[in-house]
Amino acid sequence: MSDTDSQAAVNGSAAPDPVLTVVIPAFNEAVIIGATLAQVRAAAGRVDGVVQTIVVDNRSTDATAALARAAGATVIAEQRTGIAYARNAGGLAAAGQTLVFIDADTVFPADALARVAAWACTEDDAGRLPVLPG
Repeated sequence: MSDTDSQAAVNGSAAPDPVLTVVIPAFNEAVIIGATLAQVRAAAGRVDGVVQTIVVDNRSTDATAALARAAGATVIAEQRTGIAYARNAGGLAAAGQTLVFIDADTVFPADALARVAAWACTEDDAGRLPVLPG
């Protein structure tokens, strides 16, 4: 449960719907998942609204899932091997209005999620997939 979810539970209200969900498929990414999630958390802090983070553990044999949970991500398990299965499982579990799929070793600008959120809220661009320069 995230801090936002926890606060909503204390107040007796439902947690607000996420504006974005970041889905991260992962297979044996214990070495890098903490840094990636720290980057996502920093970028999420620039978004006006809730950002949900889902790590899809795709049969890892290392501490990927435990480290992702410890970093505050929602972790789901996908037993079918393959990144497509993992991405699909994350997409199905997502609650955000807009989904952002990244790899566990993705490096992106600190404002990337805010830019995606701003784009997603622009009616003129609905349905288009932007390519954000680095």
